Amino acid sequence: MFSGNTATAISNAYCLMEILGVAGGGAGLFGLIKWLKNRQIKNIVKLDTGDAQIEAEGGEVRVASMKEVKLLGILSIRKNVEAFVKPLEKEGVDKVAFISKDGRQEITKQEIEYFKAPIIEEEIIGETVTQKSLQIMNAAFQEGGKWKFFDGTSAFFADIQDPEFIRKIQHNEVAFAKDDILHVELKTVQSLVNGQIRADHIIVKILGHRSAAVQIRFPFSDKE
Repeated sequence: MFSGNTATAISNAYCLMEILGVAGGGAGLFGLIKWLKNRQIKNIVKLDTGDAQIEAEGGEVRVASMKEVKLLGILSIRKNVEAFVKPLEKEGVDKVAFISKDGRQEITKQEIEYFKAPIIEEEIIGETVTQKSLQIMNAAFQEGGKWKFFDGTSAFFADIQDPEFIRKIQHNEVAFAKDDILHVELKTVQSLVNGQIRADHIIVKILGHRSAAVQIRFPFSDKE
């Protein structure tokens, strides 16, 4: 659960057990999740003691350590906590318990919904528009379908939103084949979705079309 940089700042195993609520007599991260019961956090106030006062939706207030609050807000840890209690979904498993010589933390089948990791809204973190030459790998003529292209380095799917090009396709005014090359104006939008970067590609305009048929160059000259 605590692999990587997140756990590096936490001094020792006993401290981890305290934060989880398995040692030290406190409620810990698990107790904090159970207290929230999927409610939204309205406000967090840092106290002079170094702790934090959390106000949940509905006005209920609780004091927790800043370490607990930090862990509560790390999506990867919340996903691992969710995986920890997943056995409760199985028939015949009524509770999961974490036990140390100093304490015990139980999660029951009725509480499993509280431990599902929150879904983070999509956030746009970058957008670029470039001119590129792309090789057609697969064309999609159905509405809403994505074309597959190769840019010389990697393959990806893209939406074509050039209305003039779409009109020409619909009226059979343009012919092309696999491996043909399109020179395009390409917009790439990067988004952060549940902690992972996703890239969406949109072809705004078709600037040119080159056939994949390779022409051998002959030394033609004008007739004398």
